[in-house]
Amino acid sequence: MTTAVYKYAVEVSDTFNVDMPAGAEILCVQVLDGRPYLWARVVIDPGHPNKVRRFRLAGTGEPLEGRIPEGRDGDYVGTFQIRGVVRLMPGPGPIEANSINVGKIQLSETSIVFHLFDCGET
Repeated sequence: MTTAVYKYAVEVSDTFNVDMPAGAEILCVQVLDGRPYLWARVVIDPGHPNKVRRFRLAGTGEPLEGRIPEGRDGDYVGTFQIRGVVRLMPGPGPIEANSINVGKIQLSETSIVFHLFDCGET
């Protein structure tokens, strides 16, 4: 059996699916060139079946239980940060660095922290 490490894009949404070889071992999640990816050790045999694997993201402070309808909250993979996400904040208030006020909304460039959980094969 031959294995290799493959890279898969992480979709920044509550839950997302990735098609990968069955039984893949999830290694880590990191940001590369401003985009989040996960790396997995996979079997690279053409006869080895693929499975859909479900993942979910949670922000710091968000409840972890009950986010997946099937009831599996997932195994922690890792934490990553991305920049450039626009945050809408109620105004008025002091103007933060790198932000602009538009009426009663403040737009700000900031870092967002996400925690990735592996909810298993579907």
